[in-house]
Amino acid sequence: MATYSQTGAQFGYGQLWTALYMLPFMIAVQEACARIGMVTGKGLTGAIKEHYSKKNTL
Repeated sequence: MATYSQTGAQFGYGQLWTALYMLPFMIAVQEACARIGMVTGKGLTGAIKEHYSKKNTL
């Protein structure tokens, strides 16, 4: 928690614009995950496990 306090003291509201910039991207990712869940009846991890083998992971 001290790290967040130190960062806030150093930068103030200077980085707040990134929240507004990232909001549409966060909404898009959440919606894509929800749609995958509705179609497959599984969570994102379950859908990924179903379509990709362990060979494809790093």
